[in-house]
Amino acid sequence: MNAAVLAAVGYAVDGPLLALAAFVVLTIVLSVDFDLERLYRREHGDERDPAPPATHGLAGLLARIYAVVYGTQDRLIEHFVEWRLRGAGPAERLAYHDRATLQVLANFGLSTQLAALGVCLAVGRPEIYLYVVLGCGVAAMLLLLLRRELLAHRAGRVSTTRR
Repeated sequence: MNAAVLAAVGYAVDGPLLALAAFVVLTIVLSVDFDLERLYRREHGDERDPAPPATHGLAGLLARIYAVVYGTQDRLIEHFVEWRLRGAGPAERLAYHDRATLQVLANFGLSTQLAALGVCLAVGRPEIYLYVVLGCGVAAMLLLLLRRELLAHRAGRVSTTRR
C-alpha cells in the first residue's frame, strides 16, 4: 500500500526520486517501530509472537514476500540492538528499551502518515507529504535513537556507581 501511495504522489508531483526516498524512509520507520516494540516486550518478559498465523495461496505468497523484505530489516535491527547492548547490565537494557520512545515512534505510524497525507491532499500540496515522511525518518532515526543512547548511558553509569 505504501509503495502504491508514494508512487502515485511521486507521479502526481513529478518527483519519483523524492517519492522513492520517502518510501525507503517510511519502510524503515515502520520496521523500526514494529521491531523496537517487539524487542521492548521481549526485554520486559512478554514473549508473544506478533507474527500472523500461517496462510496459504495468495495470502501465503504475500506473507513470504513480506518476510523476505521486512524479515531482513527485522534481523538487521535486532542485530544492531544486540550489538549495541552487548555487555550491558539489566538496568541499561531496560533503559534502552523505554516506553516513551516507543510511544513517540508509534505516532509516526500508518494512521499518522495517512492523516498527514489527507491534510496535504486537502490543501492541494501532496509534495509536502513526501517531506513530512522524510522528517519523520530524521526524527525517528536520529532524535529517538539518540535519546535511547543517552538513557542507556545514564542507567549504565548509575548501576556502575551503585556497585
